[in-house]
Amino acid sequence: MKINSSQSVHQTSYSKNTQSTQVDSQVIPKKDKVEISQEARTLSNKIDHSREQKIADLKAQIDSGQYQINPEKTAQSLYKAWKLGDHL
Repeated sequence: MKINSSQSVHQTSYSKNTQSTQVDSQVIPKKDKVEISQEARTLSNKIDHSREQKIADLKAQIDSGQYQINPEKTAQSLYKAWKLGDHL
């Protein structure tokens, strides 16, 4: 007597369940749906505006020659990113 693994039975059942739903002999694929609240949209717009202003200020400093690079701060940021594995 040969005993088969039950894993393949569960995988087949799972894949059939996630692929589609049958309604009145018509197969309808399942779709994911994401809704973003109005509060999240408002917050996103505020962040975008703030970031745009910061970028505009930096560009103005660079164009006028007033932007100063802090090599120590740059090195610390690079080291921190490397140490945390962000370089991968």
